[in-house]
Amino acid sequence: MEHYGWISLLPPVIAIVLAIVTREVLLSLTVGIMVGSFILFDGNLMASFTGVFDFVFQSAGDPDWNMRTIIYTLFLGSVLGMITKAGGARSFADWSSKTIKSRRGAQGVTFATGIALFFDDYFNALTVGSVMRTVTDRFKISREKLAYITDSTAAPVVILMPISTWVAYIVGMMGDQFNQLGLDNNPFMEFIYTIPYNFYAWLTLIMVAVIIFTNLEYGPMAKAEKRAVAKGILYEEGSVAPPGDELNRIEGSPNGKVADMVFPIVMLVASIVIFMLYTGGFFDGGKSVSQALQDTDSVTAMVYGTFLTIVISMLWYKVRKVIGILESIEAVVAGMKAMLPGILILVLAWSIGSVTSELGTGMFLAEVVTESLPAWTLPMVIFFVACFMAFATGTSWGTFAIMIPIAIPLAVFSDTSIALCMAALLSGAVWGDHSSPLSDTTILSSTGAGCPHVDHVRTQIPYSSTGAAAALVGFIVAGITQSVIVSLIVSVAVLIGLIYLFHKFNKDEIEKIDQHIEQVDANL
Repeated sequence: MEHYGWISLLPPVIAIVLAIVTREVLLSLTVGIMVGSFILFDGNLMASFTGVFDFVFQSAGDPDWNMRTIIYTLFLGSVLGMITKAGGARSFADWSSKTIKSRRGAQGVTFATGIALFFDDYFNALTVGSVMRTVTDRFKISREKLAYITDSTAAPVVILMPISTWVAYIVGMMGDQFNQLGLDNNPFMEFIYTIPYNFYAWLTLIMVAVIIFTNLEYGPMAKAEKRAVAKGILYEEGSVAPPGDELNRIEGSPNGKVADMVFPIVMLVASIVIFMLYTGGFFDGGKSVSQALQDTDSVTAMVYGTFLTIVISMLWYKVRKVIGILESIEAVVAGMKAMLPGILILVLAWSIGSVTSELGTGMFLAEVVTESLPAWTLPMVIFFVACFMAFATGTSWGTFAIMIPIAIPLAVFSDTSIALCMAALLSGAVWGDHSSPLSDTTILSSTGAGCPHVDHVRTQIPYSSTGAAAALVGFIVAGITQSVIVSLIVSVAVLIGLIYLFHKFNKDEIEKIDQHIEQVDANL
């Protein structure tokens, strides 16, 4: 695959820098696409102009994945709209405020919910924030913190699970490389062997737990939490409303009960799991549950499941005489409207991803960094390259597609552990997926949490980068010692040390936050 060299970095770099500086995500992504189109069409203004629209149309209209993701997002918004209209969200918030006694408890429940929904990152990213938002708002937890917890239990959890929507894709690519290299390694077992070495994913979960239960906040997140607990301002009001925040404007029925939230959510999860098994061929016979989940068409299953949930929930609310069919339809439309800002960002992120693919950005980065490496540095360098590639392109799966055919032969020919090198690749790709403003799961986490997208990225990057720094140390140690236990111990120690150190830099501000937190917990 050919690439455009250093100039291929311009579109994603311009988009990311502009988004952070101006806080105008849509404008920044559009400028990045325009720059990429200008490069691809050799400065031809007319071709560059029409090329921008071609990239957007192709991204939004892709029937196999993107269009179905858009439909699923709209349908999920409809489910949440009905839950809100029926008063289920309000009742759940009232109930949880009596059951959950502290901000720490609210964050802990959010964290546990995210881990429980381990089978798909899209479903996790949208659902956890949407469901828990009424609870975290009650405890004055900033939307930035909610988005961070949600995002941290999406890709970092899915990549650790042998039964998830990611496994078949990764295992399939690994198997193809083994065949080309004449190896008889079992690709699924090789994936299992990567799990202990997947330092970034483990460290992300450890970091979330540490911060929740110790309040060791720092950086922009500390300021966001101080704003929320001291002033009750849950997010910074920018020029663009947070995606998904329209749901807060839906007036709920006074007759709603907790069951009016629990039933649709249980229905949603159950129906999506059933349709995942269905699209994976489980009901045709001959496949186990794990095999069916590996072969499933996850996004199609989510479309089926959310639509069925909409229909059944309408009947549920009608039979319970909470809201009528016409009111449910109004809520469906309102819920879809609430998802539109997030969908616009998602489409433009896909579009700039197509631009970087055409420019060969990922291949260029891989070529520049992976030449002439000592064997012990290989895991560290693969992790580093995957981080930057996924961050610049906004796609972990695209990073897998480019880097797996590079990483496995490098591991084989340098006599380095395949599992360790693959774990470094998976870790780096997940960091990029977790951190990039161009990443679809980052966008969906912002949407589900009702957090301005740039604010989510700005507050999360210091935390995710802390985890990445500790993971980098882990891969250096692993490259030298080949010991997963020693590497994990060292990387966890580095992580906790960095958290404590950065927290100390914000000591005065944190002490004020802690005082406010104690007051909030005492009043609830």
